[in-house]
Amino acid sequence: PIGTTAIQLSFDRIQAIGWSDFGGHDDVIHAHLTFPCGTVAHLTASRADVKPVREMTLRWTQTLAHLDFAARRSVVCSPKPDFYEAAHLFVNPPVPQIASLRERLHNDFFQVTETDHSAGPELLAIELDHFVTCVRDRREPLVNGPRARDAVQLATAIVRAAHGDATVGLAKAA
Repeated sequence: PIGTTAIQLSFDRIQAIGWSDFGGHDDVIHAHLTFPCGTVAHLTASRADVKPVREMTLRWTQTLAHLDFAARRSVVCSPKPDFYEAAHLFVNPPVPQIASLRERLHNDFFQVTETDHSAGPELLAIELDHFVTCVRDRREPLVNGPRARDAVQLATAIVRAAHGDATVGLAKAA
């Protein structure tokens, strides 16, 4: 069975803004979370968009990944070794060279890997199948009670921040 240790999330700062397009409740919320280690997360949730979007962009040291959960595609971009040798070219380049450097940037200096994951099973179906199997077999799900509670506390803290509660962290959200 999966361990039951809860993941305690802590933040140095939660900033958020929300608004209602259709009245009654927030339809869109943008949140900015700053973790103690300096990592920053920008989150947007909207139930008012015309087209449903389920995407995530991750940036970390020397790599960027864009995940499109709806289209089931990913793009990962990281610098090639030549980038570091040519980095000086990108600092204050002469104006006539800017267009050519921009073209060369992704072709010559970055490795871009696009992957189509659409041949595999749909992720939401996997999640639901997992939950049903856990109920039937009386097993603990990957997202156990404490982890679900932490997710709800985080969502509550974001909503409170969007409504002007300057409280930092999750303690007051509980």
